[in-house]
Amino acid sequence: DMPIVGWAAKRFITRKMKPVHFGQILAVDDVEKVFGLADEINLFPCMCRRHLTGKRDERFCFGLGSYPREVMEDMPEFVTDAQRLSISEATELVRDFERRGLVHTVWTLETPFIVGVCSCRPGECLGLEYTLAGARVMFKGEHMFRVDPALCIACGVCEERCYFQGIAPVSECGTYRIDPERCNGCGLCASACLVSAISIETKQGQHPLQSDCFDTTKCQQTPGAYSRKAKDNLTGNAQERR
Repeated sequence: DMPIVGWAAKRFITRKMKPVHFGQILAVDDVEKVFGLADEINLFPCMCRRHLTGKRDERFCFGLGSYPREVMEDMPEFVTDAQRLSISEATELVRDFERRGLVHTVWTLETPFIVGVCSCRPGECLGLEYTLAGARVMFKGEHMFRVDPALCIACGVCEERCYFQGIAPVSECGTYRIDPERCNGCGLCASACLVSAISIETKQGQHPLQSDCFDTTKCQQTPGAYSRKAKDNLTGNAQERR
């Protein structure tokens, strides 16, 4: 009845999250590049799945560097269950997540310091749930995708894989089209296409998050003060959710 209230609430959530814990959608090839920047990769149980589904032992979150272990030292159930991975092991695993239709996102904890990469889908991810509801807590990816009508066989697999309702059939030409406004750049449509009819294009410019977060010096030399503040925020939020 009062849409202005809903709009204001969504804007408030975005403003609150940006300096603390914010994300960006990544295509799977970009995930591999992020893994290459990390001196340590650990696979953790997913806190979103724990909160939304009650499943405590599903590991879909990649912690990057020692930072995740430092901020989670007050949450021993997560640190104990961490699985150390090599870059090749992490890459193989994230490729499997891609085949299973999971969206990949990179996250900060005390922006601009990167804490990890998550692979998830709606119903299992608080970030995606908020974003799909209009309270954006992650930027769109840096890529856009286009369907080549000369190659498209109109099988509909890409439409089924899109969680953002960004792909629809074009009846007059018997192919599919990707709406650039709705496309979030995850690339699940392209990896699922049976005839390689979907191509990738890089957007012009950079999101503010990306320009800071991929500074490897900042990522690998996180100040202790940031680590302590980030840990307090994370553990405080976790206690509130319980």
